Amino acid sequence: MVYFCVRLNAQKMFHRLFLYLPALLLLLASCSSGKNQHNHSKQQNPADTVMDEALRRQLADYIKQKPQADHLGLYVYDLTADKPVFGYREQAPMPPASCMKLISGVAAMHLLTDKYFYRTTLYTKGRILNGVLQGDVVLQGSLDPQLYAPDLAMFTNALKRRGIQEVEGNVFFAPVHDEVPTPEQHWGPGDVVLPQYGLFYQPRPTILRALRNALQRAGIKVDAARVGIGTVPHGARRIFRFSRQMGLVLGRAWHNSSNTQSNGLLYTLGLESAPSASANPDRHDLRQRGVDYIHRFVREQLDSTGTNTIHDACGLCSENRVTAELLVKTLRYAYQRPQIFRMMRAHLPIAGTNGSFRHMMERSTARGKIQAKTGTLTRPYGISTLSGFCRGRNGHLLAFAILNSQMSILDAHPIQQRLCEIMIQ
Repeated sequence: MVYFCVRLNAQKMFHRLFLYLPALLLLLASCSSGKNQHNHSKQQNPADTVMDEALRRQLADYIKQKPQADHLGLYVYDLTADKPVFGYREQAPMPPASCMKLISGVAAMHLLTDKYFYRTTLYTKGRILNGVLQGDVVLQGSLDPQLYAPDLAMFTNALKRRGIQEVEGNVFFAPVHDEVPTPEQHWGPGDVVLPQYGLFYQPRPTILRALRNALQRAGIKVDAARVGIGTVPHGARRIFRFSRQMGLVLGRAWHNSSNTQSNGLLYTLGLESAPSASANPDRHDLRQRGVDYIHRFVREQLDSTGTNTIHDACGLCSENRVTAELLVKTLRYAYQRPQIFRMMRAHLPIAGTNGSFRHMMERSTARGKIQAKTGTLTRPYGISTLSGFCRGRNGHLLAFAILNSQMSILDAHPIQQRLCEIMIQ
């Protein structure tokens, strides 16, 4: 009887095992497949490897055909896979022209962030009696490169809203610097067009004249002799402030390749990178401090030393020397930081579409598919550069830098166009 029960139980267990065996085998196969899939995910997609090889071969074959290859620097980096794709003289120092604005702009974003504002503030001190301010008005300046003389109406309107029709005391302008922009030693004689700079970058007599005219247009009486340079007195009350986000300045520097906006950022870097400096450092000190900060950023954040020479932020200096590798390192640094990358994607121009890139690649297959900073200098010889982003054939985001020098711009642009066409094929 006992033998029969044991045999019966064994038969039942075997029967259950037989029923569940397929499910068990399927589970084991699934686990094994998942493990293999996980291990495979760590490896590179073979299709991507083939595409990389094809892209390298096409780029190399094209460069071999060009007699100007000795005056070309090229570096292509796969941001999606975080690996280099192709380099040709990528470590050769060459003039960047306006692609220098990429480095200085990213340095500005690193130090200032997108939350930095240029703040221009209006103060009064004294009491108002029957429309007369029995005291002083002070306009505290800033380094805002987009504030011009007509914008002073904002501040005179603020006085009128307070009921001020006449100022019995002084009207002061309180600057944050001393000098006006001057050419860097390697710039050309026409590279500083002073009227294009913001009001606070003008000579002081020009600023004071604009302030007197603004008060006069607003119908606010003031003794012209009492409009001058001063400081914000203790106990003054802020009645109005205008703020401009730094991103608006950087946007023009990148999208329109504005040298004045880029120089404004350089002076801002000089001021903010050494806030303990004297209250009113002269313009040369601000500019040099800004250049020093860019060097420090390149050395400490981009891990690049020795081969780069930087004299300005805008790229007008023909003696600037950077590598294609450094420009791509700058783009990679931006890509890895969402705030900076969003700024780039919002403001870098698009091939054949807008900004300084509008009239390039208009009839190319690359039109609308390349987002990059352009650079051009025609002295002392032809310099043309292009650095930015595009999508490869496998959908990966590529960062690239193309540096051409000692050749006609008419020769450089077709080379850049063809290299871009190869990258997106």
